[in-house]
Amino acid sequence: LRTTSLRPESAQLLGIALALPGDVAYVPLASRAEPTFDATEARRLLLELLADPAVHKIGFDLKNDLRICRQLGGDLRGITGDIKLLDYVVYKWDKSGNYNELPGQPGT
Repeated sequence: LRTTSLRPESAQLLGIALALPGDVAYVPLASRAEPTFDATEARRLLLELLADPAVHKIGFDLKNDLRICRQLGGDLRGITGDIKLLDYVVYKWDKSGNYNELPGQPGT
């Protein structure tokens, strides 16, 4: 999500980046140019899509996006991966140097 602020309580939705295998798009919901669609309806449809658990979501810092969606009256379900969380886990374990304790590894 692209917003006016990282603080969910004051964030306004500016747009969203979407990706499918072989295709990507950015949907601006606020623009300096004259919009060619109803931004309110687009926002409603996007929040509906984000709340659909059958649509898998992978992103960066989805905890914050979840908070923003909820602040806007929506939800974020179907999260299957968060790059920021993965980076934290890998960095933490890499720093410790104890790879035998990684989740899912033999001996854990």
